Amino acid sequence: MGTNTAGRSIWKTKVVGGLLRRSPRLRKAIGSTFHYQPYPFRDGQPGFAPALLVERPRILRVLRRIVRGLAWHEFGSCDFCDDAVTIRTDAELRVMPLAGARRLAARYGAGVERIVARGVFEYHYATAWGRPEESAWWLIFYGDTRFLATVGEKSEDW
Repeated sequence: MGTNTAGRSIWKTKVVGGLLRRSPRLRKAIGSTFHYQPYPFRDGQPGFAPALLVERPRILRVLRRIVRGLAWHEFGSCDFCDDAVTIRTDAELRVMPLAGARRLAARYGAGVERIVARGVFEYHYATAWGRPEESAWWLIFYGDTRFLATVGEKSEDW
């Protein structure tokens, strides 16, 4: 989150300056997962960056709810449940077979870009045959953390 100016600003003003000050339980929970991990900085130099360990199931649950909310926002309805949403991380996409990537690109085609707050959150979406219950969503946080959520398509389909 702190890899860009917007992320650092939000961390300092909203999280440290607000949430953590008001909530000792949250401060303790975050403190227990705070650590430094190896990180290749933009200038190519290796180093260590502060990181928080967040449980994968919790992140996936939140991302699925975000996709359902965005579908409601974009289409005025959301006729799919959380279980219909498959989330892939950047790391998972890097090892996706080329044939699977081509199938995804052919299925969804060109999409729509929405920038909610530059450098903080943006998303791109496309539908298969104009149907929200068969759609793909790129969720991009702080310009660098990306997830691909597909609705109605499972990993086995690659």
